[in-house]
Amino acid sequence: MSGARGPNANVLAWQRAARPILERVARSYDETITYGELGTMVQADTGVETKSLLQNWIGDVLWGVAQTQGRPNEPMLTSLVVDRNGNVGPGYADAVRSRYGFIPADPEAHADAERLACYRFFCADVPVNARPRPSKHSRRRAPNATLPIAKYCASCGIRLPLTGRCDSCSGD
Repeated sequence: MSGARGPNANVLAWQRAARPILERVARSYDETITYGELGTMVQADTGVETKSLLQNWIGDVLWGVAQTQGRPNEPMLTSLVVDRNGNVGPGYADAVRSRYGFIPADPEAHADAERLACYRFFCADVPVNARPRPSKHSRRRAPNATLPIAKYCASCGIRLPLTGRCDSCSGD
């Protein structure tokens, strides 16, 4: 997740705002939300904005949400968050490992099953014969694709862009 000092106040505020948004998404069978939509909504709901690129902080927000449960046996709400191609992001497998203790061989298939569990947990209108399936408009990448290792700012804890300079606080 974030640097040694943990997430900053902005990330914590966005984490608190993300949970109810994701619960609303889970109440509508077969719905998902994109990273961009979620990022816009948490900033609007909290009034806390950043100039940093979404990819540099949204993972930290989702990590915090994935590590908490609102109720016992609650599935990972973060499985509902997908990119424009309908795929989960590179941090999803790490969040699964941290929460459940294993790395899924196919993070996309795991997210499909976890999404169905979310709909069953939060939504009354899930068909009895529903099966895990990709998010709408999904264009899958190959399983076990090589993903970059994220680096984080030592000052504020936000994920660093490829430049290695923090857009949020100008630190490293």
